[in-house]
Amino acid sequence: MKRKILCTLALIGAMSTQTFADNTMTVAIDGNNIADSSAVVEKGVTYISVRPVAEALGLNVDWASDTKTVTVSNNGPLYITFTIGENAYTFAKTAPMELSGAPVIIDSASYVPADVVTDLLNYEIVKEDNVLNIVTGADVSVEDDTASGEAVENENTENENTSEDAAISEQNEGTGTVKEVSDTEILFEDEAMGEVRLNKSDDVKVTDEEGNAVDIDSIEEGTKLIVEYGDVMTRSLPPLNNPVSITVCKADDESYIGTGVVTEVSEDEILINDEVRGEVRLNKSDDVKVTDEDGNAVDIDSIEVDTKLTVEYGKAMTMSIPPLNNPVSITVLK
Repeated sequence: MKRKILCTLALIGAMSTQTFADNTMTVAIDGNNIADSSAVVEKGVTYISVRPVAEALGLNVDWASDTKTVTVSNNGPLYITFTIGENAYTFAKTAPMELSGAPVIIDSASYVPADVVTDLLNYEIVKEDNVLNIVTGADVSVEDDTASGEAVENENTENENTSEDAAISEQNEGTGTVKEVSDTEILFEDEAMGEVRLNKSDDVKVTDEEGNAVDIDSIEEGTKLIVEYGDVMTRSLPPLNNPVSITVCKADDESYIGTGVVTEVSEDEILINDEVRGEVRLNKSDDVKVTDEDGNAVDIDSIEVDTKLTVEYGKAMTMSIPPLNNPVSITVLK
């Protein structure tokens, strides 16, 4: 659930370089002023200086001058990018999203709408007189009334969760189905929590239900998983997690029909390039029913490279790459 900024925000068009002098506010974290930071309001939108506030929250800020792109990260799953003048914010490799305004340059410094803090970092912001206070829900102790990155980092370590985060982290395990797979993440539909993005780290222990090791890259859409979540769940939507372990469950359906072309044949196996699943190794068992399109019996050893097949797969599909299957039947197409 997104937290709300306790002051009025309105939509504003994209801006590039601006200078504001009469409506500048101080920015604080849990009541502690942030050195060299400021906030301004333009046409109802509150803009906050990026670098001093992000660094005070323990985050890293990188600036690419050639593209005018800013990256805010924590050397972990939190990864925000945006480009000056473009209302398109990317959080941890999600699709770009619009907020209440585009990033701007004010007096040679980058500024973003306050909802970057409220919607992406999920902190509450309270406007009190001429101070914009970012509420993290922790007791931050800093010297000279300045919140340093080190202080906030310690605060985050000792008080990891607001009540909302605590509720998330209490769920250590989830069961659900894979909705989407990329090179770096698995989009997982948890039956209780909804969508969760799983980081495909080398540290994740992945096995089948019998405890056999499984290649994480072999996990496909529609696969049922049991996930042991890591302690930290980002506040993005969907949240991103570094799972401790993933258990790949057996498919519920008895068989699956696929069509593809034979790319390789050996004495014991047929390698088929399934139009949906990709490469699959078919075991040339005596139990496989092999026919042509008219239902006439075909010798499985007569199947050659470049032959097009329709395969009724057996229920058990190994998680190797390519997977091995004991097909129920094979139809040789003309």
